[in-house]
Amino acid sequence: WGLAGRGFVDFGESFVCVDKDGEESKSSIVAGITKENPGVVHTHNDRRHGFQDGDWVTFREVQGMTELNSQTPRQIKVTGPYSFTIEKT
Repeated sequence: WGLAGRGFVDFGESFVCVDKDGEESKSSIVAGITKENPGVVHTHNDRRHGFQDGDWVTFREVQGMTELNSQTPRQIKVTGPYSFTIEKT
């Protein structure tokens, strides 16, 4: 015996949900970013980044290109297990 419940909230058509799968957020260590457009982000080679095309990323504690820190999320395109591109670097 126990307590169980379920809830549903409809925020209407203007509500946008960008969480595709409900999984925990991923994080990765950035090794470098090019200043091209699109910019190529290279992650540390010890661990694959695990992102997919269309994922959204934010940056924190970036040194060098500090203008990326705390900006709005950017959509990415994966180019390899250790790299992806972002627009407007």
